[in-house]
Amino acid sequence: MNKNDSYHFHRDCRHYELCKEEAITEGKHKYIRFMCPQLGKTQKYYPKDLHTIQWSCPYFEPKAGYEQQNNILDILEVKK
Repeated sequence: MNKNDSYHFHRDCRHYELCKEEAITEGKHKYIRFMCPQLGKTQKYYPKDLHTIQWSCPYFEPKAGYEQQNNILDILEVKK
């Protein structure tokens, strides 16, 4: 499987350190505006969703150790 085809958390990407998060309010709703320089556009999340939702990004590059963790999970899945 191509690493860009898999879902991941924003924080598992090596570009995450360059991203910005900003709390915003629209009407009665509070959001987090997530800005990734690699993606080139902002995304809006509810505060509790930002670090709990996995998504697929064409610019995702795993942080050191992330690929090893995925490989272990793949091995465990094959053994089932």
